[in-house]
Amino acid sequence: SRGVLPLLQLATPGVSQFPKITVTRAFSQVNKIVSPEERKKWAAEILQTLQADESRNDFQKFPIKSATFWVMAGLEHRSAQNHEEAGLLFEQAYQVARTHLGDDSDDLGYFLSFSFDNLILRHKYAEAEERGRALLQIIRKRYATKPSSELPETLQRVAIVCDMQNKLDDAIALLQEIIDIYQSNPITAEGISCANAYQQLAGCYDRKNEHEKAEQKFRLSLAIIEKVKGFDDVASANVLHSLGCCLEAQNRLLEAEMVFRRSLDLRRKGHKNPEEALRTPIAALTLHTLAELYVKQSQHEKAIPLLTKAHSIRSSVFGENSPEASTTFSRLSEVTSMQPQPSQNTNDSKSPDLQSINAIQDSVSRINEAVEKEDVEGVLREMRSGKSSSTIQERACVGIWKMTRNEDTLAKFGKGGAIELILEAMKNHSGFHGVQMHGSGALRNLAEDDDNYAKIRSSNAVELIRLAMQNHSSKVLLRRYCEDALARIV
Repeated sequence: SRGVLPLLQLATPGVSQFPKITVTRAFSQVNKIVSPEERKKWAAEILQTLQADESRNDFQKFPIKSATFWVMAGLEHRSAQNHEEAGLLFEQAYQVARTHLGDDSDDLGYFLSFSFDNLILRHKYAEAEERGRALLQIIRKRYATKPSSELPETLQRVAIVCDMQNKLDDAIALLQEIIDIYQSNPITAEGISCANAYQQLAGCYDRKNEHEKAEQKFRLSLAIIEKVKGFDDVASANVLHSLGCCLEAQNRLLEAEMVFRRSLDLRRKGHKNPEEALRTPIAALTLHTLAELYVKQSQHEKAIPLLTKAHSIRSSVFGENSPEASTTFSRLSEVTSMQPQPSQNTNDSKSPDLQSINAIQDSVSRINEAVEKEDVEGVLREMRSGKSSSTIQERACVGIWKMTRNEDTLAKFGKGGAIELILEAMKNHSGFHGVQMHGSGALRNLAEDDDNYAKIRSSNAVELIRLAMQNHSSKVLLRRYCEDALARIV
């Protein structure tokens, strides 16, 4: 009945025109469905019925009846994970309803929501944003007379769609509207939903390199969670991880270390086996991030145990040969090789291993400075000189990805050899998901320039991006970056 009940709840003109036998048959068919194959078969039957109705001019007589049948067929395809087919049906339903009801109709929102959700599932974010904003216009009118959670929930989904397109200012505006709604009510102002909105808003500011604003929002989110759930609740751990990354970006390394450690302590707290509490993907990420912070400070003796533990967790959770475990193991090997060996005449200033660590740190610092100054050649110079370091290549790809949001830099990067360097980095560091994710994102942005597009299209970029998706299939954000890049390039 999941496929039909939502439709019976639609308060739209024309639904009452369904003959009783239609509803009875619908329930009968749904109750028989036990597999996706049968769902798909039923969807085909609905389409045949719809086509027959159109041939008898029922479409002209009862357009909302026809639109609802399109939705019913689309829901069955969606249940069978046939999202492309479902999308075509939801689109047809929306266009029929729009023609009959008009853009300002409150009832159009029901049909619009199916199309919006489907476009998100298919990662068609630009189209999803357009539908989402149209849906928001309808919901805002409804909210004025009948407030509900529908408006902030839809605002958040549209904000995520904007975020996935790197339209951070648009996402920030939508998230601020959510917070304003929650703040207008003393109850929701101190609720977890408001805390989540602050955390998402902080993430957008962080990606814009507005770290002070990001820190403020992370702390507001943390304050709400601690007030609602208590100071020592594990719900704070994820926000603390993000706050630690934000502090690290401001070079406040001691504060970042304390925050990362508190995040890990909260996960252990109250658990019979504290170390077992850390055997989760997010805890492994915090361990890895804290280890990288120690590497920045040349404290590799502290980093190695953390990377070892992170590798053990990822091996048990994802599998020993998984991309996640392989990435951590490769980094562990790299850091271990940097560790100075004891000698009778140790001179840290002349130690080759320590010099290697310091060289990587210095290169990363120069890349960050070049990004702030929008120095294209500065980023590319560090990328060329640090080809063997995954850390340098990842940081350079992040820098190019950020800088190519500005159209003025697109041609400069293309002429400077950025495309070739990114492709080389993705090929040589295939096990490092950060290189793959931001390399794909940078290629996607670079392709906005016609000359860059032609160069990328004639290269092996598509092959490398698809390989990245295959090797890091569990990385949802990486997959989205890759899909966006392929949509632009192909």
